[in-house]
Amino acid sequence: MKSTLKWLYAKINLAVAFLLHLFFKRWFRKRGLKEFLAFYSKDHVFALTGSERKDLSTFGNCVYCGLCVSECREANPRFYETFATPANIAFSSYCPDCSACEKVCPTGVPLNQIVGFVKRHAG
Repeated sequence: MKSTLKWLYAKINLAVAFLLHLFFKRWFRKRGLKEFLAFYSKDHVFALTGSERKDLSTFGNCVYCGLCVSECREANPRFYETFATPANIAFSSYCPDCSACEKVCPTGVPLNQIVGFVKRHAG
């Protein structure tokens, strides 16, 4: 008897949920990517292209060895203390795009791509 009641209760809940879905479907329109991006534009959320999505996975290969900072021609003695990571360098306006950092990176982090990515989207 209990299993029959549970089965009946589950079917009734499913039917009610389905009817509510049909009823409210008329009032709630489906929102897409355009509305999502507009809603979160103040939070600087943006869409990525397919190539950016692919490149983004290589951006996180940094092992924080500091070789890029030591090779940077803009570096001064306090540069590493100020910026510490390639990501922070990319967000600064001091990167001269000389590729010296990229040439010495032991993990092959595409630092110029990161700087370009940040400059394209940080506005």
